[in-house]
Order: sequence, then structure tokens, then C-alpha cells
Amino acid sequence: MHGNKLIIGITALFVIVVLGLALFYFAGDGMTDSRTLSVAGPNATDTPAIVAGRDFLVVLNKFERIKLSTSTLEDRVFLSLKDQSVTLPEEPLGRSNPFDVLGAKTGTSSGSGNRRP
Repeated sequence: MHGNKLIIGITALFVIVVLGLALFYFAGDGMTDSRTLSVAGPNATDTPAIVAGRDFLVVLNKFERIKLSTSTLEDRVFLSLKDQSVTLPEEPLGRSNPFDVLGAKTGTSSGSGNRRP
């Protein structure tokens, strides 16, 4: 029962943080300056949720600046690559119980399971 309360508490904290971040992002102009986020250090009154939210926004701002180039996918060398995949032949299946004693009948164990070879 205690575990359920803990899960509910963590879930509620997560929802509050996400809603707070959404409110903060959509209430502003959407443009955040990472310098103001990183300079603003933790206050004595900051809760762990506020600190986590601030750290999350700093990381999110870094991701917004990433530019991916698709020029490699349009390169003639890349386009000339051919599929070299090989179909694997069917192999017979192994023993039904790979941990059973060697020489024992399939599906049965000759010991209590506590024996070592």
C-alpha cells in the first residue's frame, strides 16, 4: 500500500513539473536565453522540482540549436550502396531444457536441480 502512495506522489510531482514547464514556455515568447538560465543559481527556497525544471530547460534549449545536415543521404556514394543482407538458413532447435543433465530424456530432469556437474 505504501508503494502505491509513493508511485502516486512521484506521478503527481512529474505532472506538476510538466505543467509548470508548459505554462512557463507557452506563457513567454518561447525564446529563452541559456545565459539567463545558467546564471540564475539555485535559491534556498527552490524546490527540487524547480531545480529540475530549470535544468530541463537548459538542456532543451541546447537541443533547439542542433542543426542536422541531410547532405550525406543525398551523396552519390551513399546512394550507390547496395543491400548486402544474407538470409540465414534454418537450423535445428537445441534442447528444450539447455540446463538439463546431459543424456537425460527431453523434458525431464534426473536431479533435484541443486546438483552441480
